[in-house]
Amino acid sequence: MVGYHRYINEYVKSVPVPIIDPDRSDQDRSDEKKVKSLIEQYNKYLQGGKKPEASSHPKDVSTHGFLTHLSKCMLEYRDSKESLNLTLLDYLGNYKNGQELPDTGLLQPSESNILNATTGEYEKLRIGDAKAERDGTTVTISATARYKPEKEDEFETDTYGYTETEYHEAFTLMSLTEKEAGLIAAFVPVAVRKADGFAGFRDNATKTNSLLDRLQAITLPDPDDVADDLERYTKTKKRADELDAKIEKTDQLIDETVYGLYALTDEEIKIVESAVQDD
Repeated sequence: MVGYHRYINEYVKSVPVPIIDPDRSDQDRSDEKKVKSLIEQYNKYLQGGKKPEASSHPKDVSTHGFLTHLSKCMLEYRDSKESLNLTLLDYLGNYKNGQELPDTGLLQPSESNILNATTGEYEKLRIGDAKAERDGTTVTISATARYKPEKEDEFETDTYGYTETEYHEAFTLMSLTEKEAGLIAAFVPVAVRKADGFAGFRDNATKTNSLLDRLQAITLPDPDDVADDLERYTKTKKRADELDAKIEKTDQLIDETVYGLYALTDEEIKIVESAVQDD
């Protein structure tokens, strides 16, 4: 019958009803208010507000309740981050090739450094990793170099005898379109890590090819062909960055609150953090 609502016991069972305990003390209610206040401050802190300061008294119930909330938030943030697909190539799929890096925008060379070298100067020279730093419509490409030093004892080397440098600037691309700048910033580090000829890139230098030559040989996807795919990836990456920021702030807040409860000195905190990093 239209407009007629029938209620049965099975429907009512699933309705949440708050439990009111008349025997709760005023202190219990006060602690609840403190926790709610700390949570409100925490939510504002995530948006750029002032950091909440919980009590450092070990018997303060509100501090323990606040820590419980922070722990739950951490789990939620981490689960959300892990559920995101941050693999750029999964978004791009099959695409049309575009231009090589030097033909995109206006290339400005950087000062000469190890990236300009060949295997005639460094044994087994190759690129370790690369990054692309974007500033509006300008993107700067930097990379690390790996090689086998003549005197291993004078360098930190891995199990294969390679040492790796810090990041050195390779070149800067200016006067790019928004599409080109976004694509280069996202695509170049991926191409370098994939290597083996992907997108025209190989990570090893030769007697005639420098690491800079290898970087400049990277072929980009056609920006127009991958525009929608890149936008979807960019939105996902932005969400991941937001979660990372929340995780970092929350993790730091948990540490500081626990340090306060245990009344750790600066020296003791350094020892604890060093031990955690070693693990």
